[in-house]
Amino acid sequence: MMMSVRVEAFACIELFTIVGVAAYVFFTPPPERMPRNITCLNLSCFNLGAELYTAMDLRSNPCDDFYQYTCGRWAENHPDYEDQFRYLEARVYRTANDKLRERMEKLPPPDKPLSGADKAALSYLACVEVQTRHIDVPWMISQLLFRRTKDGGGSESLLHPTTAKLTTKDAALRLLVSLALDLDIDVLFKILMAPDPRTNSRRVVSVAHSDSLLKWKRHREQLTTPAATATCIREFVNILSAEHSLRVEVAAALVKMDVEITVKMAAAAAISGNTGTADDKKSFQTGHANPWLEAFNAALGDRGNVTEDEQLFVADPQIFALVREVLDHYPTKHLRYYTAFHAVRQLAPFTSYRLVDALFSPDNQSAAMVYYADACAAAASRLTSFALSSYVFQDLVPQERIQAAYDHLEALKNRTGAMASSWLAKPDQRSALQRLRSLKSLVAWPSRFNDSTGSAVDQFLAHLPDFRGYYIEIYLDAISAIRNREMAQLLDRTPGSEDKIAREEDGPFPGMRPMVRYSAWYGSILVSPSAVLEPLFFNGSDPLSMGAFGHLVAHELWHAALGEMPLGAASQSDLTLGDEHLKRHQCIAEFYTKAGASKQDAAKGSSESVADLVGLEVAYALYREGNGSSPSKGGDVGNVTDITGFTTEHLFFVASCLKWCAATPDSPSKTSLGYITPRMRCNVPVAVMDRARVFAEAFGCKNESKMVQMVAGPNCAGIDEMPMQPPRDYNITA
Repeated sequence: MMMSVRVEAFACIELFTIVGVAAYVFFTPPPERMPRNITCLNLSCFNLGAELYTAMDLRSNPCDDFYQYTCGRWAENHPDYEDQFRYLEARVYRTANDKLRERMEKLPPPDKPLSGADKAALSYLACVEVQTRHIDVPWMISQLLFRRTKDGGGSESLLHPTTAKLTTKDAALRLLVSLALDLDIDVLFKILMAPDPRTNSRRVVSVAHSDSLLKWKRHREQLTTPAATATCIREFVNILSAEHSLRVEVAAALVKMDVEITVKMAAAAAISGNTGTADDKKSFQTGHANPWLEAFNAALGDRGNVTEDEQLFVADPQIFALVREVLDHYPTKHLRYYTAFHAVRQLAPFTSYRLVDALFSPDNQSAAMVYYADACAAAASRLTSFALSSYVFQDLVPQERIQAAYDHLEALKNRTGAMASSWLAKPDQRSALQRLRSLKSLVAWPSRFNDSTGSAVDQFLAHLPDFRGYYIEIYLDAISAIRNREMAQLLDRTPGSEDKIAREEDGPFPGMRPMVRYSAWYGSILVSPSAVLEPLFFNGSDPLSMGAFGHLVAHELWHAALGEMPLGAASQSDLTLGDEHLKRHQCIAEFYTKAGASKQDAAKGSSESVADLVGLEVAYALYREGNGSSPSKGGDVGNVTDITGFTTEHLFFVASCLKWCAATPDSPSKTSLGYITPRMRCNVPVAVMDRARVFAEAFGCKNESKMVQMVAGPNCAGIDEMPMQPPRDYNITA
């Protein structure tokens, strides 16, 4: 029987004690396992001395293993958190729980319209209900998909169990494009409708690697077995199949198919080529008909058509060939089953607690809780973007802290411009500086959201339908509304205002996650509200803020300078890097190999590793200059040297490493697609910077110590000492 989430949410008092995050219990460390009065479990307090005490192993020698010195006791004292970012995120969710619970109590009656803030709260709370109330309505996936996903002839969905005619490879492509374009369900690839880089008055289509598929590969390898995967595939496919039980041999074939496809796509993402536009004659299948163009127009339906003279942007030109290889290699029936599995997998958290539990073994329920939390946060961010985070954080992140973060960001941008001069040839220097000059910055949320009346948020979310029904209905209705608006802007060829599409406000923004994100498509760098909180940002303390927050920002600014577009598994640039730069990448990869990484992982992670190295150099230079902060306004940690007993030089390095503290320091994060471990992300950059001279002087390291010996050999980083002030040509804020 259908029910209204609004009615239930309004009436069920017991929900008020459990909403906020699906992993609420998981994020509560057992009291007996945590030192009392040591750690702060919400955003109302932060004790720097206590946090350092529970993380640092002062018995270790920083000159041998700086990660062990800084983070050696962190896992022991934070047993239920994967890493420092998850720990901060857990505190964010606890605070969000309280704020959203208050909003829940003020929801209007079901016959009254929802405000923007109401929609923002429900975009998260209604998702959490699926797990906390054990909602299980998998049949709604088939009902909603069959109603929405049409093929070019207007027949039933290409996924339909009885009427589907997925008889050709082109029909399979139409199905994949339809899911990606209409419902944002990316199976083999994802489709972005981003603002045109030449104008803000319309959109362009970009095809990129599927983040969902790459994350699933990591999940399957770390958290499931082939037998468990086969069981999941059988159960999920049966939801979209007329067969009561998928044959065992077919399920086994699909498991093998999944392994082959994910390996192929991940390998391609790791070595992907230059970003740019797709030439129809080179990147598409040649011939009289263009199957990709036909698939796009079939998905657009009666809304309009794109023509062959339209530019199609691609994050990796080989995506088209890879997709064609997959479609040619497997039977169309298996392609339909495979697509059905991944569609159900992506919608499972919004539909059925039982389906999500099937993705995890019984002894891994804590990982399932994290999975729920991530899925609900990502869904809410996709639907309401900045609106949710601005409501949660507005009373927690004062304006002076946001302004201080802006000041840091601008100073780091200038210094990154100066750094480009020692890494790039002159033509590429000019391109990098131009990118940095045009880069838009946004910290926390758009300033207009500070409107106390809520009218700005109401206007921002006016395109969304009222939230009624099960969450799967709420989610797909809202996604359809968002995609319809994007498609209308894609097809709008009338001259318009340059401000028709607000780049910095357009895309989904995971505001409750502590993160700094550069977006090549939007030409912006976004700083989430939780990223301007301790232990990343310390208002009034340069060494701590620059070591943590400054390093993260400078890392992203280096990607921005190169025009790189992160894909999760790798990034690529529209620069053609010279031999000297490529040799530096290879040489730096050797540092990570010496530190313990495999040659393959060190090579694959070289772009991120270079950004780590350059970012730390930029942050340190700015810290030494002392112009990376606003006036303290009283600060948040007082005299940090008195509190901690460390010098400011010590604190810079400690903060640079503290953010990488993790439960498993010698393995990449389970929720990350990176290749470099936390221990290496801490140790290698501080050792490489100035060939360990600065670090060695600060901690009294001898030449034979492990940290110093790590960078023995050629000076392949090749970063010359920078002037105290950027040259005039590189002052990008002028």
